[in-house]
Amino acid sequence: GTFTANASTVNYNGPYEQNVAALTYYNLTLSGYNIKVADNNIVVNGNVNVNNNSTFRLGWTLATLSIAGNLTVNGTLEFDIYNGHTVSVGGDLSGAGTLSMTTGDLHVLNLNGANNSIGTLNAVSTTTINYGRAGAQQIFSSPNYANLTISGGGVKTLSGTTSVSNVLTLSSGVLTTSGNSFTVSNSSSTAISGGSSSSYINGTLRRAIPAGTTAASYVFPVGTSSLYLPFTLTN
Repeated sequence: GTFTANASTVNYNGPYEQNVAALTYYNLTLSGYNIKVADNNIVVNGNVNVNNNSTFRLGWTLATLSIAGNLTVNGTLEFDIYNGHTVSVGGDLSGAGTLSMTTGDLHVLNLNGANNSIGTLNAVSTTTINYGRAGAQQIFSSPNYANLTISGGGVKTLSGTTSVSNVLTLSSGVLTTSGNSFTVSNSSSTAISGGSSSSYINGTLRRAIPAGTTAASYVFPVGTSSLYLPFTLTN
């Protein structure tokens, strides 16, 4: 048959595991207890809500989840273990739930909304969160970013203490710490990629440098709100 979303909301609310059909939705809600599994690509032209006590699992044959509106997670959004998933959110991210990117594949979360927050982020080294809004954007605080990308231009503002365990990529846009602690804990000299007059850190940057390091240069791509003032530490 044919499914036409119009301005509707589809709610998967069974108290048991459910398969989420590969459709183009307007609004999509995952509620009730247990796991809701999407095994194929999904487009949502409105908003997605993952309610408390629900887990929205991106199954192993799903490649993309495209959300034009907001993503609210009060349960769990789980990136499955097999193929890499790309989730793109056009609106804001919010909720007190969990983003679970703990499986070892090349998962990407593209955030394009102005306001972003989440209760908990769990991520492994192969996963990336990209802030790509063409303008001002809030970066949710977490000690558990693996790879963090700043793109799209504008000012990206930290909302709290944040740490990146693998690679920070500065492509386009100024990351403003607003007095919050910001750390890149990967001790490789290549743990920060990019950095230019159009993309740098306005604020304090802490990065790991192992004791006894020789023949390595560590760039600190920092500046003020109006000036790019990088410096390099060399052993």
